[in-house]
Amino acid sequence: MRTRPFTNATLAETDANVYRTQLEEFAKTLNSENENGAAHSRFKIMDTIHASILRPDGHPGPYKNANSSPHDLPQDCLHWCLPGPIDTWNAMLLEMLSSYLSS
Repeated sequence: MRTRPFTNATLAETDANVYRTQLEEFAKTLNSENENGAAHSRFKIMDTIHASILRPDGHPGPYKNANSSPHDLPQDCLHWCLPGPIDTWNAMLLEMLSSYLSS
């Protein structure tokens, strides 16, 4: 049982490359113009990587494959019965929507 915060917060090389590419493409979108010549400054990104990487229980389990048999696979790691990373993403999204609607 863990009694201290998870501190091994590094991305695998492949994940880091995908994350970097996503941020670069988002920046390109922000710097581009729409058909009216206006910047896409109202776009926001919900960056969950830093919060999620601190949750070692947040990796997808084997049940993401519809053809998998529960009898042949280890237990799913998302712990659907407990608060987890998905709940954190929901809270982040709700905060983003609330601040957008109040501005």
